[in-house]
Amino acid sequence: MSDELKDKELQILIDENKGYSINDDLEADKAIERIIRAEESIERLETLLKQKIDELKAKFDHQKSMFQAKIEFYKFNLATYMATLDPKVLRYTKSGSKIYDLSSGKITLSQKQNWIYDKENPAFINWLDDNGLNAYIVTKESVNWAELKSELEVTDEGIVNKSTGEIIPKEIVDCNITTEVKIGK
Repeated sequence: MSDELKDKELQILIDENKGYSINDDLEADKAIERIIRAEESIERLETLLKQKIDELKAKFDHQKSMFQAKIEFYKFNLATYMATLDPKVLRYTKSGSKIYDLSSGKITLSQKQNWIYDKENPAFINWLDDNGLNAYIVTKESVNWAELKSELEVTDEGIVNKSTGEIIPKEIVDCNITTEVKIGK
């Protein structure tokens, strides 16, 4: 929902409840009950929406898999057909792909290398190190936020390093403080 629509709905609610205020425990208790009912309505609508989305996604996934199976079937048969052709009628690319032109399109057969690795795998890094291939190991610098955060304090002037008194520019570190009202038992 757009902010503009939320603002309009909030203004309508304010206009409809002009003069409303909470002046005693009974009215505060009624307000809590209204909040709880509104939150339950939101949860019910979210559940319903998720169920509908799941249902549509399941239908989509089924249809998609049917079409993908058709595509794979025809691609397999085209590759099989291409293997029966005289190599002289094929075009070849620098990378070794084979191309066969037809009126509806072209068939391209190519082999791709699919590297399977985890560049942050400690065993991989140790292997490189053990084999003198340190030039291929990259060390990244990053901020130790957990320790730095304990040294920072939010003041009216900004974020201050408690040990040095320096103010950290807002472009580097900022802190948003929000106040939240929670209703519970």
